[in-house]
Amino acid sequence: MTITNNYLTPNQYSRPCTKRTRTTKVAVHYVGNPNTSALANRNYFENCKDTHKYVSSNYIVGLIGEIICCVPDEEIAYCTNQANSYSVSIEVCHRKKDGVFADCTYVSLCELCSMLVKKYKLTVDDLIRHYDVTQKQCPLAWSPTKYQSEAVATARWNRFKQDVQTIMNGGKVTRN
Repeated sequence: MTITNNYLTPNQYSRPCTKRTRTTKVAVHYVGNPNTSALANRNYFENCKDTHKYVSSNYIVGLIGEIICCVPDEEIAYCTNQANSYSVSIEVCHRKKDGVFADCTYVSLCELCSMLVKKYKLTVDDLIRHYDVTQKQCPLAWSPTKYQSEAVATARWNRFKQDVQTIMNGGKVTRN
C-alpha cells in the first residue's frame, strides 16, 4: 500500500489544522460523484477554501486503488459531522452511481483501514459508516436504501469489516 501525502493548504474551511485529542473511530464514506479520481476530489477539497464550504477528508481512495492523504490523520477533517472530533475519515471513489467500489479500490480501502485500526489500537468494530453517524446513505452500497434492505446493507458492511480483520491477521483480500 502506497499513500501519497498531498495535503490541503491550511485554511478554516477544509484543513483547520486542529489536532484530534483522541481517535476512537475510522469513518468510511463514498464520494457520491461517480467516475471522479482521487486527485479530482482532493482538488475539490482544496478549492473549498475559496467557495467557503466546510468539507474535507483525511484520505481518499481512488478508482485504481491509489490513496491520497489530504489532511494528516491526527488532524480533524470536515467529513463526518459530529464524529469529526474523534474519527479519521476516508472518502472512496467509485465508477458508477450505484456506489460499488472496484476491486482494487476495495483492497486498498481494506489495507488502509487495517493500518489505521492498528495505529490507533482499535478493532474492526471501531470502523463506522457515515450512515452510522447521521443516517445519510453513505457509503451507498453499504447503507439501507429503497433498493436495498438494512439486512443486505449490514451484511455487506460486515463482510468489509471481516476483510479488514483478515488483513490485520496477516491474510490477503483480493476482491470486493
